[in-house]
Amino acid sequence: MNSKKTSQTEHPPGRSSTPAAWGALAVMASLLAAWIFFESLACGALHAGLTCASWMRGDQLSVGKLTYEGNGIFRANDVEFVFGTTGHRSSWKSERMEIHPLHLVGMLIRGKYQSFRLIRELKVGKSKLLVDRRGAGDGDRGEASLPWSESFMNPANFFPSSIEGGPIDVVVIGDAYRLSLSGLKLLLPDRWAGKVAFDEAQLDMGTWHGTFSHGAAVAGWDGTSLRLENLNLGKETALHEVTLALRDGRADFGIRGTIGKALIRGDGAFGSPGDPNALELTLVGENLQLGPLAELLGQDRRASGTVGQARFTFRGEPDNPLEADSSLRLVANNFRWDGRGWDSLRLAATLTGRKLTVSELSLQQEENILTGKGLVNLTRDWHEALKSPFTAAFSATLDDAGALASLAGPQFATLSGGLAMEGEVRGAENKATGYANLQGVGMKIHGLPVDWMKGNLLFEGDHVVLSHLDAWCGQDNISMEGSVQNSQPHAYKASAQIDVHNLTKRLGQLGIKTATTIGAGAVKCSWQGEGTREAHSGSFQARVTEWISKWTATGMSGSFDGSYAPGQLRLTKAEFLQDELKLSLKLNASARTLEVTDINATRGEKEAPLVQGSIALPLDAMDVWESGDVLRTIDTSGPFAINLALRGIKAEEIEELLGQKVRLTGALEGTISANGSLENPEIHGGLKIGNFVSLAGEAPADLNLTIDAAHGEFKGSLSEAIGQTPLLQMELEAPLRVVKE
Repeated sequence: MNSKKTSQTEHPPGRSSTPAAWGALAVMASLLAAWIFFESLACGALHAGLTCASWMRGDQLSVGKLTYEGNGIFRANDVEFVFGTTGHRSSWKSERMEIHPLHLVGMLIRGKYQSFRLIRELKVGKSKLLVDRRGAGDGDRGEASLPWSESFMNPANFFPSSIEGGPIDVVVIGDAYRLSLSGLKLLLPDRWAGKVAFDEAQLDMGTWHGTFSHGAAVAGWDGTSLRLENLNLGKETALHEVTLALRDGRADFGIRGTIGKALIRGDGAFGSPGDPNALELTLVGENLQLGPLAELLGQDRRASGTVGQARFTFRGEPDNPLEADSSLRLVANNFRWDGRGWDSLRLAATLTGRKLTVSELSLQQEENILTGKGLVNLTRDWHEALKSPFTAAFSATLDDAGALASLAGPQFATLSGGLAMEGEVRGAENKATGYANLQGVGMKIHGLPVDWMKGNLLFEGDHVVLSHLDAWCGQDNISMEGSVQNSQPHAYKASAQIDVHNLTKRLGQLGIKTATTIGAGAVKCSWQGEGTREAHSGSFQARVTEWISKWTATGMSGSFDGSYAPGQLRLTKAEFLQDELKLSLKLNASARTLEVTDINATRGEKEAPLVQGSIALPLDAMDVWESGDVLRTIDTSGPFAINLALRGIKAEEIEELLGQKVRLTGALEGTISANGSLENPEIHGGLKIGNFVSLAGEAPADLNLTIDAAHGEFKGSLSEAIGQTPLLQMELEAPLRVVKE
């Protein structure tokens, strides 16, 4: 009995309550479930992890389909990732992506010099990347990211050891630039030479646009840094070495290349958007040819020469360059602009806190020297640059003023000769105070020779005062003073004293044509004028001497008082003297009408008028001045009016006034009136010529002439008599028609 009980106690049933056994069973069941549902679990965990990471950074991730391909490979189709600031979101879109994560063994066992990478290899299909950095310096992401997410989700931990992808279209947009790459292809194996290529690149910065055709470079990638070699961009431009290294939230870079025969070196670093020093850059150039550089920038090749040394530094936010710290220093040799040469150009400038300082500006060409320095406190809006506070000092000593003019602009291209300038100016809000002195020797201004010139400018707030300007050419002289407003429409007031011995010659040198029949002579004139860039008005007083023309062969003198306004010239007083004959009148001229009134001719000291009346003709007085042809410019269909009374003027005096050889003698008495149009005139007149002689040796006779014309019909009579003896009686009736050919 006892042995049986003992046997039952020593052999319990086949069931155990031991914890280790149950734990082993649970592990086996879990492994079996994980093996069965591995793809779903792994893809779900990866998708959830990436989505959570995006959410923590304030971004959005969308994956159309995520599958496990075996061998530790995950494939994602129709991937879209949206990131960046509100209102300026960036995006990544890809049709296909393959992620090869690090094997578990690789996580646990690494070589001594092997870096840790969660992703062994990344393959990307056709993709599009848009990076919108507009407003990047505002410091507002628009989406609240968790305070600990940046350190926990360090992007550097997810950089793949190997990258293969393309084609990828990349567009980067900033506040003042746009970069696009089309057909970008990447082949970057781990620790082996790879390749980077693109079909086309376009860069817009401000108004400049540059296009670079197909480019390819040998590339190397070690998981944190990229190195490119021998990237040819065309247009004599090549990048021999480009490096990009990612460290501690910043990207360090370096470049080494050539533009033409010039060497370009640079280095710097990119920071995150909103960082006050988002970009740190230093560029150094040697032997930089301005011609190839102008071609690269798409500009005309007006500038040429060699920049022997150039250094540019920048530290700040590239989308807000006026707030950055930057500097530029360059030394150029054989500098040319539009073919005009300068032996050297030196420039040094810095920008700090919107304060632009030009500490050195020097141009030199043999004896031509131009120097300057200045300071400008720039406003936030560059459109209001003229309102920025500034201080400037300048000086120039030029043997050829045209060299300076070709740099300043084509409006000064007609300057030449020696010119010296110096001055100081300071101001703001389009107002300035200061001075500028200038002196010229042996100059030409618009073709007008100037033997000597001296002037002074005073900057007085909202206007500039020309305190004096004196210029001499031989015995000719001009003295001028005036002022002009700084702001549009640049209203001015000025006065001048002019003494010219040959007015026609000087006008011709300025490009103003005068008909030879008008003649030439000496003029002394005082002038007062005012106006704007669009409209001019003023008055003048002039005296003419020794004016010789087709009509005044013996020389004429006279005096004039007049005024001018847009489209109008008026002489309130005009007096002409030729021998003993004196003619006074008033004149109004426009582009359509020439009106002469208060005509009064006298002889010697006699006050009795020889001629009185008025004339109005439909012609352009300025065209007559240039061409000397009255018939060419007269409008035969326009209205005209003539009213003249002749009271003893001599026929020979009229011939001399008309520039004809004296053949006739006699005294004229009578009246002439005409009106209407030249095509259909109405004329009435009666004229008596006493003691008329047409040929030498003839006995003096009296002539009587009457004229009546109206409605296209002409009637006239002519009679001649000696004393009471008639010699000739004639009457004529005929149709009248005037045609201009």
